[in-house]
Amino acid sequence: MKPCSVFLFRIGEDKLQIAKTLYSYPDRIVIKSFHECETTGFRGGVVSDLEAAGEEVEDLFRRAEMSLEHFEPPLYVVVDELPLRTYVHQSAISISRSGRTIGHLDTRRVVELTRKTAMIPLDQTIIFTVPEEYRVDDMGEILNPFGLEGRRLGAKLFLYTLEHTAFQNLRKVFYRSGLESIELLPASWMVAQGILRESEMRGKTLLIDLEGNHTAISLVNRFAPIMFNLIPQGSDRILQQLADDYDLSLGEAKRLGERFGTLELQSGFDAGKVPLPTRRGEAVKTVELEHFQKKIHESSVQLLKTLKSEIDKILAIHPDVASFVVTGQVFAMHGFLELAQSEWSLQAPVRFGLATGVEGDKDIVTHPARTALMGAARWIASEKTRHIAELEERGLFHRQFERVKIWIQRYL
Repeated sequence: MKPCSVFLFRIGEDKLQIAKTLYSYPDRIVIKSFHECETTGFRGGVVSDLEAAGEEVEDLFRRAEMSLEHFEPPLYVVVDELPLRTYVHQSAISISRSGRTIGHLDTRRVVELTRKTAMIPLDQTIIFTVPEEYRVDDMGEILNPFGLEGRRLGAKLFLYTLEHTAFQNLRKVFYRSGLESIELLPASWMVAQGILRESEMRGKTLLIDLEGNHTAISLVNRFAPIMFNLIPQGSDRILQQLADDYDLSLGEAKRLGERFGTLELQSGFDAGKVPLPTRRGEAVKTVELEHFQKKIHESSVQLLKTLKSEIDKILAIHPDVASFVVTGQVFAMHGFLELAQSEWSLQAPVRFGLATGVEGDKDIVTHPARTALMGAARWIASEKTRHIAELEERGLFHRQFERVKIWIQRYL
C-alpha cells in the first residue's frame, strides 16, 4: 500500500508542536518534520486568546512548510490533560436471535451506541473513547470479540471529555485556519501508546507523567486505561524554590538545573560555584554548588512525597500493580529515577519510559516532552491497520484494488 502522510498537532502547557509523519502499512512510522513554538493563545490546553491562537497555528504550519491548501484531513490534535475529564460507561446491542459470528462492524456499532448513551454532564463533550472490555452473551472481560459466536455484544468504554465551550473554541481556531476536520486525542493515553511495552499494556501498570505544572497518573490494564488522576504539581516545583531564593525566572532556574543540577549524590554534594544570571549593571553573583544541589534535592523529595500519597491511594484499591513507568520533562536531571525508587518504596521496579516504534531524528522521537506526539503517531498507525481489516471484512478493499488495477491497465 502507498505510504500516506499524517499531520499531528500538540497543544501543551506552554508550547505548540507540529509533526508530519509518513505511515507505511503495516507498521512503519517515520517523523518527516517537527516544529514547536511558545504559545500565548493557548493556556492549560485550551484557547485563551482566539486571535493569537489562530495566528500561532497558521504560523506553525508555515514554519513547518505544510500547505493548508493541500492538507488531507483530519488533523490529529493532541490535547493536554489539564482540561479533560474521564468517565466509564457500558451498554450492549443485539447481534441476532440465533447467534452469528461477531465482526469489526459489530464492535464499531456497539462502541458508537455506548458513546451516544453515555451519562455525562451536559456541559461536557466526548472527544475520545477506549474500550476497556467487551461482553459476549454472559461472558465478560473479553479484549477482542472478533470471530466469536454470540447473540448479544456489550462494551465498556473509558471516556475522555472536554467542556463544550472549550471544545467549540478549539474547533473555531482550526476552522478559521481552514482546518475544518480535526480529531482530538488525550495526551495521557497517547503517552501510554508511545512508551508502554506490550507486557505493560497487558498487565496492570501505573504510568506517571511529570509535566511542568501538573502530573498525570494513569492506571493501565489489559490495553485500556482504568483510572486517571491529575495532580496540580509537576516538575516545575523542583526548581521553583531556586527561582524564588535567587530572584530568577523559572526559565533561568531550569537552565541552571539542567547544567548544574544532579540527584546522584551517593558520595556527597559537589564542591564549586554556580554563576547566577545577572541583570545589566549588576556584579557577577555566585552560589555554592553544594547549597544549590541541596535545594534541588529537598524540592525533589517534597514532590516525590506528594506523588507517593497519591500512588498509595491507587495501590490501596489496586494492590496488584505489576510495573511502574515514569516519564516527563524532569529527567534532564540525573538521579531522579533512583531517588523516586527510594522515596516511593515500591515492590515492583520503576523504569523511565521513552517513545519507541517511531523512526526519525533521535533528539525528536526520544525527547520526553514529545512523547505524546510520538504515541499519537503509533496510535494512528494501529487505527489505520484496524480500518484496513474492516475494509477487507466488507470486501471493499479487494473491490477497490481491482477497480484501481483495471483503471491503470486501461488508461496508463
